[in-house]
Amino acid sequence: MLKLLDTMNNAGSMNMSEIIGKRLQSLRKNNGWSKTHVAKKLGIKTMSTYANWEYGTRTPDSETLGKIADIYQVSVDYIIGREDKFKDNERMFAFGGFDDYSDEEIEDALQFAKMDKEKRDMIKKLFDDDEDK
Repeated sequence: MLKLLDTMNNAGSMNMSEIIGKRLQSLRKNNGWSKTHVAKKLGIKTMSTYANWEYGTRTPDSETLGKIADIYQVSVDYIIGREDKFKDNERMFAFGGFDDYSDEEIEDALQFAKMDKEKRDMIKKLFDDDEDK
């Protein structure tokens, strides 16, 4: 099974800037986006501003946190480390509102869905190869 990122479990040992940085980096990589791409989506003129948020050397203001949450379709509370789960509407979309899945199964599926296409294709190939045996 896929495991949730360590940053989700280690939030208690980091300061706010580090938590935000780890979450932003994780979200960006799971979407297969570059820092430059995210900066452009946010309307930031220089990529270094966004990069500093990921590095934990600076933190975005509250308005920008809201924009970031919208882009990644997570809550601000998730980004700042107050919660470890994605928005409920994401679960509803992915699973049609069915209660037949455990939280772990849902989180694993969401983690898979957030991977970049190359990683998803590699995992799919592993399953396809296994079925051929």
